[in-house]
Amino acid sequence: MNSYDELFDAPVDGEAVKPSNEQTKISLHDAMLLGEFAKQKALEMNLPVVFCLMDASGNQRYFFSMENALLVSSSVAVKKAWTAVALKMTTQQLAQEI
Repeated sequence: MNSYDELFDAPVDGEAVKPSNEQTKISLHDAMLLGEFAKQKALEMNLPVVFCLMDASGNQRYFFSMENALLVSSSVAVKKAWTAVALKMTTQQLAQEI
């Protein structure tokens, strides 16, 4: 994996996660687990990241910034997460549409 998109759009257990039209809630515990997964992958890749997770309503549920992450990443992560919720598609899908 060489990019942020590959990290977060990667298949889980061999099957890609598909966005749902159904409004779902994510618990703080689950948000923390996803954040921990992202942190571990970033550490494996030696890539400091900023992580932002929003629920289906666009509410920020979890956020962290690793040491030495790019300064701009803090604002980009929030906007990228909100855009994915607002457009109901991953960044990869959006890039294909443009």
